[in-house]
Amino acid sequence: MSAVEPGIATGYGLHGWGSIPGSGKRFFFIPQRSERFWGALLYRGHWGLFPKVSQNGIDAMTYLVDRMAVDFRPYISTVLPPIIDRLGDSKEVVREKAQLLILKLMERDVITPQALFEKLTPAFTHKNGKIREEVMNCLQTTLTEHGAQSLSVSRLIPCVVKLLGDPMATVRDTAFNTLVEVYRHVGDRLRIDLQKKHSVPASKLPALIARFDELRAAGDLLPSALVVESE
Repeated sequence: MSAVEPGIATGYGLHGWGSIPGSGKRFFFIPQRSERFWGALLYRGHWGLFPKVSQNGIDAMTYLVDRMAVDFRPYISTVLPPIIDRLGDSKEVVREKAQLLILKLMERDVITPQALFEKLTPAFTHKNGKIREEVMNCLQTTLTEHGAQSLSVSRLIPCVVKLLGDPMATVRDTAFNTLVEVYRHVGDRLRIDLQKKHSVPASKLPALIARFDELRAAGDLLPSALVVESE
């Protein structure tokens, strides 16, 4: 068996065994300090070298989260760092699967959006530009799925604004689009904050304001934005 095959087998094995009728909760009895178990799924060395191992490891972990739900909470600190690493993977499919796993953590109430982004904050300044980009994509999706009321968006705005001046064009564009998405949810409170509280690059602010105006004129603001403005 090659070096890749054990990792692939780990992923497929979890899917298969978890589907056996009558296996029940025995599947979920995982010692909290079972380093060999987590290592089989999350060993970053294999993940980086073999994309297929990476994909199956994430698939297996997503399956575990879906089945265990809140019982997965003791493991969040162990698994989140390597998940964040996979947001920077060179393979798009791996990055997408990592995003889905993060969303599954919130969907199954393993972690709240607020608590998640408190842990994800360092990713906004990660040396890997793909991770900086993907954490903002994750923020956009979280807003769509859970709403602006699910986390303190204002605390994350400085991180996003800073990335408007990122060396990578894709990161800059994602930062711009993230602010536009935030505006859809919170309305002119963001406009005021960008103009008065944050150091938005002079080349970016007019374009942002113009895009905000387009959204408002088109009636594309969400009810949450209108509620905030009426308060």
